[in-house]
Amino acid sequence: MLEQEVKEIIEILAVNFNIEVEVKFNSRRKRGGCIKNIIKLPYFKNRHKKSLLPYEDLILHEFSHALGWVRFGEETRHHNGFYYLLKEVVKSWYGNLENYKWSVDYASIYGLYQKEIGVQC
Repeated sequence: MLEQEVKEIIEILAVNFNIEVEVKFNSRRKRGGCIKNIIKLPYFKNRHKKSLLPYEDLILHEFSHALGWVRFGEETRHHNGFYYLLKEVVKSWYGNLENYKWSVDYASIYGLYQKEIGVQC
């Protein structure tokens, strides 16, 4: 995925959620991150091999953290509140929840998703 494509995805999401978000790429970064409304991403080719989230899903995940900072004024950890933000972003982007790779996100997030769809953990 090209840097411009990533910026376009984030711009579309920012307009949809009416927030301002900045994205920074780092050649040394292997995983995503977010501080306030600044999303930090690795260049696609530099991703950590153990990061199993597809790059598009990584963008949605980190955008959800930025959305939490804007809405709540604080960091959103990988618990219930973040899960609901992520669901909102995923539905906005994909139109459904099934296209997101829940099974390779954090275990806490995947557990909440499984509980919601009625799967015994």
